[in-house]
Amino acid sequence: MIKINCVKYEYDHYIVKSIQKLIIDKYYNLFLAVFVHGSIGVDELINYSDFDGLLIVKDKYKDTKFFKSFLNESLHLIYKFDPLQHHGWFIIYEKQLQNYPQSYFPYQLFDYSKVIYPLKSISLSITIENDVDFKKPLLQLIGSIKKNISVKSYPSNLFELKSISSQIMLLPAFYVQARDKNAVFKKYSFKMAKNDFSDNEWKPIKDVSDLRLNWVNRLNIFVYFCSVFRTNFIFNKIYKKWMTPRIPNEINIFLDESFNENINHMFKRIVSNLEGIKINK
Repeated sequence: MIKINCVKYEYDHYIVKSIQKLIIDKYYNLFLAVFVHGSIGVDELINYSDFDGLLIVKDKYKDTKFFKSFLNESLHLIYKFDPLQHHGWFIIYEKQLQNYPQSYFPYQLFDYSKVIYPLKSISLSITIENDVDFKKPLLQLIGSIKKNISVKSYPSNLFELKSISSQIMLLPAFYVQARDKNAVFKKYSFKMAKNDFSDNEWKPIKDVSDLRLNWVNRLNIFVYFCSVFRTNFIFNKIYKKWMTPRIPNEINIFLDESFNENINHMFKRIVSNLEGIKINK
């Protein structure tokens, strides 16, 4: 049994305050706890930042209309905050605390997360199986990236660009976790992983890091207005493909053939460095 001390959110960002109000007004019965993590959890937001949140849901509300209603309403707020948001909430159910999904949301990340509900610091008790498979998430991530970059003219718009960029930025953390068989906060993973790769193999990470740090908001009012309707499945597919702006030429590093070549070299190095790992073609 592992006891985790979780610290209350003390910052003052409007998206967090909006979600707190939504929970307190309508959905307080749903959760054991709700957290923010990533850049919003450590108050290091930049123009590129999206919303990272974790829900620990009471078992009795799993797959209920009440829970789905919360997801719908909260995503309206999240998409308004970031119209290019490419993922939803991380979700863990109450019973999973007794067989904690360590490779899904490593418990060490709670050190960099903040409790937004309840409105206080709390403690969690979890149990983890002895043999955690950190290679599986890495393989799934690599498979998704390879599938995306194999599609002609992908990425073609800012949504696709941010989506693939965010996936690539996860590679160092997932690689270090598979290498060391231990969790790592993404912010620290770049330094821990870099020396395992040549300059060319590491160049995709450098390019995307530069893109992230210099990200300029190029979205118009129409895109913001339409983003709140993304909770509709069909509209969301149309929005992601056709309604976000094209990628400006000056930032489209992914049109350079050497980028795809270098990232495939990086994948080969990962296979070489990690025993027993094999990437499907």
